[in-house]
Amino acid sequence: MALNTNTNYYDNGSLSKPPRFSRDNFSLWKNRMMLFLEGADPTIPEYIENGPYEPVRIIAAVPATATTEAVPERYVVKEIRQWSDEDKKKVGIDAKAKTIISMALPDEVFHSIMHLKTSKEMWETICVQYEGTTEIQETRKINLVRQYESFIAEMAQSSIVASKHVRFAITEVEITKCNHLGRLDFKADKYPHLVEAAEFLKQSCKAYAITVDPKPSKTLLQQFWFTADVTELTNKKGERVPAISFSTDLGPGSMTALSLRKSLRFPDKPKSGFDALPTDAELISFLDAMGYCWENKPRSSISNKKLTKILKAQMPSQLNFIFSHIIQCMSGKSGLLDQASKTQLQMAYSVIAGQNFDYATAIFEDLRSRLEKPERDPKISYVRFICTYIKFLYPNTYPTKDDGTFARIGQRSLEVKPLSNEVSISLLRSRLSLHSSSFSATTQTVPSSAIPVATTTSKRPSASSIGPSKKAKKTKESTPSSTIPEGASQQATLDAFVGLSSTTPEVT
Repeated sequence: MALNTNTNYYDNGSLSKPPRFSRDNFSLWKNRMMLFLEGADPTIPEYIENGPYEPVRIIAAVPATATTEAVPERYVVKEIRQWSDEDKKKVGIDAKAKTIISMALPDEVFHSIMHLKTSKEMWETICVQYEGTTEIQETRKINLVRQYESFIAEMAQSSIVASKHVRFAITEVEITKCNHLGRLDFKADKYPHLVEAAEFLKQSCKAYAITVDPKPSKTLLQQFWFTADVTELTNKKGERVPAISFSTDLGPGSMTALSLRKSLRFPDKPKSGFDALPTDAELISFLDAMGYCWENKPRSSISNKKLTKILKAQMPSQLNFIFSHIIQCMSGKSGLLDQASKTQLQMAYSVIAGQNFDYATAIFEDLRSRLEKPERDPKISYVRFICTYIKFLYPNTYPTKDDGTFARIGQRSLEVKPLSNEVSISLLRSRLSLHSSSFSATTQTVPSSAIPVATTTSKRPSASSIGPSKKAKKTKESTPSSTIPEGASQQATLDAFVGLSSTTPEVT
C-alpha cells in the first residue's frame, strides 16, 4: 500500500478534531468545517444561518377595561435561573458551535473574532475576511467568467492551444530569484567607503521601493500572475490609459502606472512633466565621470564606447553599490545580475543627477510587456512589488502570515573594493546641482577629446594596491602631451561632464 504523501492530509481533521484553518484554500476548509459542525450537531448549520436560540417567556395579553387600555401579548427574555432543561440544551448548541470554530482557527485569526458573541457572527466575519462581501464575490465571479470566455474565444481562433494553456498552469512561486530587498543597514565601520552611497539611497525617492517588505503570499502571487490581463482603463480626465486587471481571493483589482507610483511612494508627476531621458552620449560621459573602466576601449573616443555591455564589475565601488540596488531591487530581472540595461543606466543617471525620472512607468511597462507575451513565463517577475501593490489595495485583509521571506541583495554588493581615485557622489552631485539647467545642452557639445578617463588602466585595481602600478606609471610617462595626467584627470572629467570647461586642461 502506497504511503499518502499529501502534506495537507493531517490538516483535514477527523471525527473528533476540526479541520485546520487554511487561508490559501479557504473554500475547501469552509466546506469541510461545515460538514464537521453538522456532524457534531445537525442543528448547528441552522444556528449559524439564523442566529442563536434565545429563551423567552410569553406574557399573556390583558383585555381592555373601563379604566385601562388593552395590553397585547409580549415576549420577555428569561433570566438564566428561569431556563428550562430544553432551553439550556438549545443555548448550548450555539456555545458548542462557537467552541468548535474557535478550536479550528490559528491565534491571529481567532484574535479578530474572539469578541463576537454568537457563532453566526463569528462565521460571517471569517467569510467576509477571506471571501469578501457578497458584492465582491459576485464581481469576482463575473471577472472569472469573462476571462474564461475570452480564453475559449482565443483558443477557437488559434490552432496553438498549448501556448495559451500556460496562463492557467500552476507553478511553484519563487520569491528569491528577483526583486530583492535592499541592503542599506550594514555596519558603517565595516564598509566605510559605501556609507555615502547607502545614505544617498536612503534619502532618494527610491528608498521605499528598495526597502518595502510586505511579506510574500505565494497564493496571491499565483492568482495575480495567472489572472492578469493587459487592458485599458478610463481615467478621471476621460483618457484611455494602459492598465493591468487581475483577480485574487481578496478581490478584483487593476493597476496603472499612476496607482503603482502611489503604492511604491514615488513622487507625483511634476506639472512640467518628467525630464527627458539622457542620450547615449550623456550616459557615456556620466560613466566616464564616475570612473567606469572601459575594457579594451580607447579612453578618448566616445564613438568607440558602447552601452550594450555595461558591467558592475568595472564600476567604482559607490556606483557599483547603487547599480546593484537598481538591478536587483528595482527590476524583475532574474538572470545575469552583473550587467546593467540602458533603462537601469538611465535610472542611475537620473537619481544621481537629481532629475525627475518616471520610475513607476518604467517598472509598469516592463511588467506589462511580460504579461503581454502569448506564452507567459511561469516564473513570476516583480514578486515584491506585486505583493506591495496588493497590500496597498487591501491593507486590512492582506495575509499576516507570510510564505517565507524575500531575499536580500547578496553580500557581494558590499565587498566591492574602492578605487584609489574614485569620484565621490557628493562631489559629482554638487557640480550637477550648480549646472543642472545647462547640463543637457553642454554635455552634447563637449568634444570627445575633452572627456578624459578617471584612471589609466582598463582593469579594476586589486584590493591591496595603494598607488598606481608599475604598468600604470610606465603608461603615464609615455603618454603624449595631449592626454591628461592622472592627477588632473578627475577634475577635468568632472568639469567637462558638467560643462565647466570646453577645452582639455593643460598638463602641469
